[in-house]
Amino acid sequence: MMVKFRIAIVDDNETDLEIIKTIIQKNTLHQIVYEFRSGIDINNQLDQIKLLVDLVIVDCHMPLLNGFDTVRLMIAKKYTGKLLCVTNGFYKNYISFLKEVGVHGFCGKQEDLLVKALEVLAKGNNYFDESDYAVWSTDCLRRNLVERDNDSSISLLNSIEIKIIKGMAKGYNSIELSSKINLSKNTIDKYKCEIYRKTKTKNDKQLLSLSFIKGIVKAEDYYS
Repeated sequence: MMVKFRIAIVDDNETDLEIIKTIIQKNTLHQIVYEFRSGIDINNQLDQIKLLVDLVIVDCHMPLLNGFDTVRLMIAKKYTGKLLCVTNGFYKNYISFLKEVGVHGFCGKQEDLLVKALEVLAKGNNYFDESDYAVWSTDCLRRNLVERDNDSSISLLNSIEIKIIKGMAKGYNSIELSSKINLSKNTIDKYKCEIYRKTKTKNDKQLLSLSFIKGIVKAEDYYS
């Protein structure tokens, strides 16, 4: 027996949010009752709305609080409805992360996948789509190789410099990095100066933005 969900959508991208709304309204009988632009917003109001929402659709990629941490926090706050995470970009460990957390479904934002996910969830089953992963991963690998060929600054980074960048992405300062990589703070700072020079960045913010764009740091690095 299928149920009719009262849905909340959490997505920082206004265009994507409107697309998801249109897909649901066009293809299903489910009702959209709340819209949030960040994981922080829904968690701030969760106590007031959790009994009024049967399903929350959460974008994986949000700047203030990403989808993984959003659903973790919701579950910690005793939200017992269905949780469906959606994304425009896949990473190989997404599904394992989400299953471990306790999410009920994961799919891309394409219309056919989203409709299928809602159909399966409405029947009381979980839905984790992997159909696009092989194509996506092949395309990403090809793009990453091309980008690296065209960007000598990335290929110039050595293994220690990459370890430092990945540590910075987790929020470690030079003192914390020194203990984790077993180098002195002064040596870490010297490496960071060299990293800035090679990547032509001026500060941590620019460096980390570039690192995510160029694939030096991936989502799985953050959770490892």
